[in-house]
Amino acid sequence: MLSISFITLSSCNNDDPEPPTASDPFKDLTLIGETSAVGAGAIVRIYADEDLFVGYNNIHVAVYDSADHNVQLTDAHINFMPMMDMGMMQHACPVENPSTTVESGTKAFKGAVVFIMPSTAGSWTLGVHVHNHANGQEGMASLPVNVIAPTEAKLISFESDVDSTKLFVTRITPTSPTVGINDIQFGIYKRETMMSFPAVDGYTMNMVPEMPSMGHGSPNNVDPVSNGNGKYDGKVNFTMTGYWKLNLDFYTAGGDTIKTGQYFDVTFQ
Repeated sequence: MLSISFITLSSCNNDDPEPPTASDPFKDLTLIGETSAVGAGAIVRIYADEDLFVGYNNIHVAVYDSADHNVQLTDAHINFMPMMDMGMMQHACPVENPSTTVESGTKAFKGAVVFIMPSTAGSWTLGVHVHNHANGQEGMASLPVNVIAPTEAKLISFESDVDSTKLFVTRITPTSPTVGINDIQFGIYKRETMMSFPAVDGYTMNMVPEMPSMGHGSPNNVDPVSNGNGKYDGKVNFTMTGYWKLNLDFYTAGGDTIKTGQYFDVTFQ
């Protein structure tokens, strides 16, 4: 009887499944840093899709209870307040503040920051204002961040030929171009003051891709059109891998020339 009991027990133990391993919902993101939102009773962890760069950066903010870091808060209001300190002057940059609805996988608040210069020009700090709805308190988290200049620029700037407004244009997608038709999106923002960079809607854009080394362009491109919140959506056809030049001209809704001869470099293999 003892032998039978032992065999039965061993068999049950061998058949027991191993406990599941919890997957990290942030494993595909880059942790930028963690700090306290003083006054809000919260800890914020800031993630991005990759290291921060000059251009349009998706920012994911995970908020935790400062009394229990294992409790993630999903009822809050988040505002971004980036600041560049250049010594003699300070300025902000364009932002897209997150909605109050968190992402389904990470339970983080997703927004965007459009950094307009690299950290070699000064010191960037990413401020995150948190209104913690769980306790009704508010506070500010502030984190020094490093912003690099990508090998191929993802942001261009120029003054409008119409009214001399300083404009910033960022290429948002595609982040990984492929051969064929790609959805393409640009963001356009203006410098209203050194602390205000609102999105600009209602412009028209002409986009002509060319492959200088081969002396040809491509067919079936769709000029980006304004879709609100400063976003302009179109389609670009990359017919082969290599270096492409995206030539861009900008006009007002009335047809006045804002700026011509602008471009982005795009290289992929």
